[in-house]
Amino acid sequence: MNKKRISIMLSGLLMMTMVSCSNKETTSGSSANSDARTVEDSALQGIWAADYSRDEVQSLHEEILERIENACIIYELEDEYSLHEEVKDESGTTVNRNGLYLEIPEPESNRVESMTYELVQYGTDLSSGQLVLKIGFNLDREAIKEEGKFEFEMTAMSTFSEAFTGNEDRDYSKLNKEIYDIITNSSGVNKIENKLDGLSETITITDDYLIYTLESKEYNFK
Repeated sequence: MNKKRISIMLSGLLMMTMVSCSNKETTSGSSANSDARTVEDSALQGIWAADYSRDEVQSLHEEILERIENACIIYELEDEYSLHEEVKDESGTTVNRNGLYLEIPEPESNRVESMTYELVQYGTDLSSGQLVLKIGFNLDREAIKEEGKFEFEMTAMSTFSEAFTGNEDRDYSKLNKEIYDIITNSSGVNKIENKLDGLSETITITDDYLIYTLESKEYNFK
């Protein structure tokens, strides 16, 4: 499998969007949550912040899903993940979720415990949607302190994150320092927020758990 396909595809989609985005109109959300997402999305910049169509987002989703599923196979997790599609009401909004769910029984310390990757579409008419990756990671604070460092790039989290972004050349030194500083100097819930070429990256850390979230803006398909 060509590991650069997603990057090439994104570049092509950006060129298409630059031609057509001036003729597109944005629509406001139908709920408070949608309004909040719209405000946050307006601050995003980068290739992922372009106004992609439903077909373009669907194509990106299929590409990313293939890469993530292949990563699960490389890690020999064929029995731990499943593909799913579900439609349900969430806070008065119809939500369609299509993607992959991974759960590892009795995971070791400093290992991924669970992961969800999805194309999430909102409304009965699927009028908007976004791509979301969420990972649960078991932390062993004492082991990390003894080692004197945290290396995000040595965890499966980086593999799944790179499968989403298509960027295999990220410098994790700043993120490693931020995570290590929280683990060694803080208590309670702590959060790190980054922007990655138009994607929102959030790392939330509690005493023995890390939640990694990577998500696109909410794309309007009307």
